[in-house]
Amino acid sequence: YRGPSQGSESETQALIDLLGRKGMTGIIDLHGFGCKVILPNKGHRIDNATYRQTSQDMLEALGSDYEAIRYSDLYPITGTITDYADHHNIVGITLEVGTSFQPRPIKISEFANDGTRGVLAFARALQAVYHRIPPKE
Repeated sequence: YRGPSQGSESETQALIDLLGRKGMTGIIDLHGFGCKVILPNKGHRIDNATYRQTSQDMLEALGSDYEAIRYSDLYPITGTITDYADHHNIVGITLEVGTSFQPRPIKISEFANDGTRGVLAFARALQAVYHRIPPKE
């Protein structure tokens, strides 16, 4: 639900407040279905090298089933949390985990493992960028 105006809903306001906290460097938006690492649309504030390295690190952790794209390459969309974050100098990436919106119970642990690997790679990449710590081997 978009609400009657920009940022009008309590859930949206909570995210805006969270992203406004000092020291926030990144946010990952987890979704189910697609095997994609999705970057904000073009015209972002964070430099391309940061997005390129972060997405590459995530793809290496996730394996060959995953690909990196921009939202604009997928379908027309505006108002994503990742675009909002980027506008406020916070790295924002969406991770579409797995190949089903409703995976069979036997596949849930596989999807959870993919999500965990992707999130950890995202965190390590940002740690390396913002704290000049070498990425984990």
